[in-house]
Amino acid sequence: MPVVEFRLHRAYKSASLIRNSVEAEYGLDELDWTNDNVLGCLAKYSKDTLLHYYIWATIAVQERRYFRKCIDDDDQIDDACDQLRAYDIEFSPFARSDDDEGDEYFLWFLQNEEAFESLWGTLTYEVFQLLFRDRSFLLQFNRIVAEHLQAGNVAIPDTFIANNGFLKRDGYFPAWLKRAIFHRDQGLCVLCQKDLSSLFHTESQVHFDHMVPLASWGFNDPCNLQLLCQHCNPGRLRHTG
Repeated sequence: MPVVEFRLHRAYKSASLIRNSVEAEYGLDELDWTNDNVLGCLAKYSKDTLLHYYIWATIAVQERRYFRKCIDDDDQIDDACDQLRAYDIEFSPFARSDDDEGDEYFLWFLQNEEAFESLWGTLTYEVFQLLFRDRSFLLQFNRIVAEHLQAGNVAIPDTFIANNGFLKRDGYFPAWLKRAIFHRDQGLCVLCQKDLSSLFHTESQVHFDHMVPLASWGFNDPCNLQLLCQHCNPGRLRHTG
């Protein structure tokens, strides 16, 4: 299989893993919520979104679990080596030991863990590009994050919280963020499909709105933004979508 086709196949396979995990409402506990960068995704817009961290954590958990359980599967090892080669990542080749105690695959993985983490990082950005285009997936992801926050599963810093008890609004929309949302939503209001392309630079006409409102435990992340016209935006309050 050509390298480009192989990488595309791997990205779509990983994207399917992420979709299934979100559908099952799985994986948010795997995020390192003590990491300032992860927590920061709740408060301020960043190019490294919460979805980026979720994708990486989900892939990493699955791969580590597999290598811990892997006992005798040379085909899977060959596939792992093919992945690393396809992404031009250097690694130590696998060599079967004469003293096979059933853990040689996991030991090989540990020996190359840095290489695999590099692979997961590249895959994360490829998968993100696929999923960021899917508004229905993003809405589902944002909803399970909101439920996770509402349940009190995350220690949110007091400085992130507004007087109403929800997350403070980040009212600063950098140019890169506006371009990303406008391009993804094709310059159309996502609710009424009004063409906003000629109004892009008219702040009063184009609204960058939270899919899951802050009043419903939404958060300040590019993946939780959508494009709305002036008519569709006012009065959404707790309505999601």
